[in-house]
Amino acid sequence: MRRISIRATLAVAVFAGVAGDVFGAGGVDAAENAELLRERGALFYVPFEGTPDAAIALGRSAPSAQKALSYVPGRVGQAVSVTNRLGKHGSSMLVYEALGNIYNRRGTIAFWVQSPWDGTDRDILTGSAYTGPAILSIAAEELNRYFLWFCRRKSFFDMRFDGRRRSGETERFGTFCTRLVPLWEANEWQHFAFTWDDRWGCAVYRNGEILFETRGEIEWDMTTPANIGLGHSP
Repeated sequence: MRRISIRATLAVAVFAGVAGDVFGAGGVDAAENAELLRERGALFYVPFEGTPDAAIALGRSAPSAQKALSYVPGRVGQAVSVTNRLGKHGSSMLVYEALGNIYNRRGTIAFWVQSPWDGTDRDILTGSAYTGPAILSIAAEELNRYFLWFCRRKSFFDMRFDGRRRSGETERFGTFCTRLVPLWEANEWQHFAFTWDDRWGCAVYRNGEILFETRGEIEWDMTTPANIGLGHSP
């Protein structure tokens, strides 16, 4: 059975502020020190230095579920390797509780990621929906809903937030990003930052550059984050 791996490293870091407030002039490499991250308002930070436990957590620091994890050289220090098989058995699992570790109204989640597959590899897509690996997914307390979803699908990467406009309709805001497909190269470390504000919109940064953004005055009720899944759906 073929394996589909996601390796996330250095930081899965969650902040209360949006990306511009968090990184400032320091750029993406500024987020390498726990104390510096704490000063910048980090709510949750996992360096993966031989353990899945968070170095900073306002909520629970230990994973709520873990299975078949391994540690490999990361971009800085170590990385956790999460492997998903195309099937039911032998897959890794890494899930954290979101309570206290993510604010749903405004924040940034940033991480380094590497995969052994190219974005253009269609062999990683399965099923009638042509769904590929989930890089990061944050399930919501609301039934059959997500807070944030980032996965490879069909001819794009699906990067969307869930929620409801104050006017009543249920929608998502984000992007079906085709630009990222040819940019995603096997065994290359990439830095992503997802930032959101329920009165402003959202943006996605890749290696410090805007990949997608939506701006403007909005009135959006975000879903309530429940669980953070790395490399799969929680």
